[in-house]
Amino acid sequence: MDYEKAFDSVEHKDFLNALEKHQIPTVYIETLASMYRNGTAQVKVDNNMSKPFDIRREVRQSDTLSPNMFNSGLEQVFRRLNWQDKGINKNGEKLSNLRFADDVALLSRSLNELQDMINEFQEESEKIGLKANMEKTKIILNSHATKGSIKMRGEELQIVDEVVYLGQQITMKSSRSGEIQRRISAGWIAFAKYRKILKSNIPICLKRKIYHGCIEPVITYGSQVWALNKRLVSKLRTTQRSMERAIIGVTKRDHLTNKKVRELSGTNDIISTIKKLKWSWAGHIARMKDNRWTQRTMEWIPIGQKRERARPMTRWDDEIITQVTHGSNLDPKSTRHEVVENSW
Repeated sequence: MDYEKAFDSVEHKDFLNALEKHQIPTVYIETLASMYRNGTAQVKVDNNMSKPFDIRREVRQSDTLSPNMFNSGLEQVFRRLNWQDKGINKNGEKLSNLRFADDVALLSRSLNELQDMINEFQEESEKIGLKANMEKTKIILNSHATKGSIKMRGEELQIVDEVVYLGQQITMKSSRSGEIQRRISAGWIAFAKYRKILKSNIPICLKRKIYHGCIEPVITYGSQVWALNKRLVSKLRTTQRSMERAIIGVTKRDHLTNKKVRELSGTNDIISTIKKLKWSWAGHIARMKDNRWTQRTMEWIPIGQKRERARPMTRWDDEIITQVTHGSNLDPKSTRHEVVENSW
């Protein structure tokens, strides 16, 4: 779900009422109310200034409090929704939505249930001035879903195979090749911005800092949740080698080995960087003690579900489980669940 101009649409009175229901001290609410009370604006067109008009909605731009105030209003929307029995069943509990500020994902086991959820969500959202963006709201189905259509405000929503959510490509397919190719393309775009610097005569040590600080993070964004196979590893390393050659000013015609190119560039292996990020994320999940959905979802093993026949796809925790099994005294015949628990 995507809102139209979310931070510009929410009513002042609604998020102030939401803060009160969240038991925020009255003195803070009154302070915020005074900041937004009697606000006016004018529009200037061709040196002609309009008459002042009242501002009754939107939160202030670039204000660190604005996301929190918006979230308080959106939280009230979800508290009014009776969705305890809707969503995906994970170990007896239902997960019906994921939220990050105004980016909302609704989860359901059937199209009929999803249609009801969208109708209820849209109705409650409009009460605080929020309206869904029809063009950016998409439906994505897995292979078990029945064919059908979902409508919102009388218009049919588009069903797609993949969608970008919080900067990452989300798909119901097992392969992450599409997302990794997006990150590689984004990395080359970032590289192009600094091409003149990276191909200049400045010291390699400075070029290396630009690569690690401005280009590598673009390629590895979201890599904590990647499940890499040999083909994807090769694609990422090939991309890095091409960038390294451009940085040190050589081409394939110079017939330098990959080892020599790495010695000259001094950059870190991108796969090692991705593994460090992945293990850091795994450790962060393992240390969670507040029963968050993040941990429960990562540890969730569906009961009664089997993987399809044929060669299985690489899973996110295969690498972790392999290293834990080799480095521990676990019985090689231990169940996957036992190994997962031991790794945490």
